[in-house]
Amino acid sequence: MQMRHHRSFSRPRRLRISAAATAVLALAGCETAAPDTALPIPVAFGAGRSGPAAPVRRDWVTAFGSPELNRLVAVAQADNLDIAAAIARIQQAEAQAVVAASILYPILGGTADASRAQTATGTSILARNSFGLGLNASYEIDLFGRNQYGAVAAGETARASRFDRDTVALATTASLANAYFIVLSSQDRLRIAEDNIRIASRVLDAVQGRLRVGTGNALDTAQQESVLATQRARIPPLR
Repeated sequence: MQMRHHRSFSRPRRLRISAAATAVLALAGCETAAPDTALPIPVAFGAGRSGPAAPVRRDWVTAFGSPELNRLVAVAQADNLDIAAAIARIQQAEAQAVVAASILYPILGGTADASRAQTATGTSILARNSFGLGLNASYEIDLFGRNQYGAVAAGETARASRFDRDTVALATTASLANAYFIVLSSQDRLRIAEDNIRIASRVLDAVQGRLRVGTGNALDTAQQESVLATQRARIPPLR
């Protein structure tokens, strides 16, 4: 009787397992290939353009529309010592370029002299003036182009120094603008924190009022006092 009782329960279980296996095989047979999820790339995205990037405008910071920021940038550009040093390097490089290029041209020189002589002849004095002018020129033949390449290198150095000055000015403006926006963000966060303190204080007054009339409990009051203390603790770092 126990075996019959066991068989009566094992047959439906085998049927359920067989049905599940059949369903799995059916699903496996109906499996399809993974869909192609690649999106077509627009023509404008695929057409890459080679060449130098557009130069950065020196007044790019005016796009933010902040007169105060524009004034700070103008002061920084005028008083920054790094920019002043970069300008001095430009002047030095340009002077060196002029010196290096001067050797490519003839060197002209001139002399001038004047003299006066007096000769006594009996009772009379004879005076004689003499003047002399001289002109000379010299030129160094650049056999292997050393002078020419030196002048070109000096000119490129002067050109690079001008880019260095623009780089220093751009970095100064970017650093100042970044600091300016950090200050504005801190001011906004401070205002929000002060508003949160006022809201938490009003909620605490309401909770304490409910406690006094017997409709509140001490737990709600303690939780709201903790919230208010947390909001107040955020003020000093922002300031």
